[in-house]
Amino acid sequence: MRSTQRRRLMFFLGCLVLAGAAGLRYLVIMASHVGDGQHLDSSNRLHEALAMSYSKKCFWGGYKEYYEFSVTDKSTTDTIRRIRMERLDGTPRFLMREAERIINWSSDSSQVTFAFQDIELKLKIEQDNANVRNETELTGEK
Repeated sequence: MRSTQRRRLMFFLGCLVLAGAAGLRYLVIMASHVGDGQHLDSSNRLHEALAMSYSKKCFWGGYKEYYEFSVTDKSTTDTIRRIRMERLDGTPRFLMREAERIINWSSDSSQVTFAFQDIELKLKIEQDNANVRNETELTGEK
């Protein structure tokens, strides 16, 4: 085997090993993506609120943790509103599934409140001739 062919073969094998390592790392990352949460239907059964906490490994190391809050229209399954919030530095990890109920709908289903860790997120849902208008209010000490 000539020197040029040997270099090409070594280069190809090196690329193959790197691609295999990157693929393996990707599979490990995908397997580490963990989420848990709660959901609650509105009192009029037209909407569903969902609160999720996610944790996943980053490709180059470390963890990313965030929360996601959403409201969907149950008849169409369309997402009316989705809010993603990064975990605040210095706050302990909050697992939605293990927590007490954090989702509360108003009696007329016009507003849903997500309350956890000194944070209160309010989503107002108003229906006006099949047009849905959303307002968001976020309060908290942090």
